[in-house]
Amino acid sequence: MTRGIILPLSYFLVAITYATVRYNIFGDVPWDSFPLFILNKAISLSAIMLLLHMLIRNMSCKEGNRRFCSVFLKVKISLHVLISVVLLGMDYYPKLMADGVLTAFGSISILGGIAAFVLIRDRVKIHNLAMIGLLMAHLFFLGFPGWLTPGQWHGSFPPISLLSFSLLCVIFAMGIFHQDKLVFSSGD
Repeated sequence: MTRGIILPLSYFLVAITYATVRYNIFGDVPWDSFPLFILNKAISLSAIMLLLHMLIRNMSCKEGNRRFCSVFLKVKISLHVLISVVLLGMDYYPKLMADGVLTAFGSISILGGIAAFVLIRDRVKIHNLAMIGLLMAHLFFLGFPGWLTPGQWHGSFPPISLLSFSLLCVIFAMGIFHQDKLVFSSGD
């Protein structure tokens, strides 16, 4: 079990380092936003990194480690959802809101995230592919306009939404060709 926690924590450390360097050091995000805003970005990126790892290693991963990683993934996703709900009305996501109301992009992004969150509990393989597509929609509508302006990227580091979207594209493509391996359930 101890070895099983090293991988998810390693991905989290990579993600929290990237988020801190991009947003706090090179960006204009104040350090008092670290506990929730930056942590939320790291949680979401590390969850997608773990999702990719789980797909790549599904056949060779021991059952116990696969279950542990799956549970860890669900915890990360749940934390991301909870923190995002707290942050939503606090001006952290100006692209999603206009005059205190969700924009069309904001509504689609949140709807995609909610639908993917619901599907993560399902163990049907095709639903996992749909979940990945919904996560891609969530990220696309969350960050797309900013992806086209690399001159405005903090420290020339791509936005976490773009990195996550790119990883999900890989997962989606692998899932199309290897649906038999596309299982992210904890067996519960």
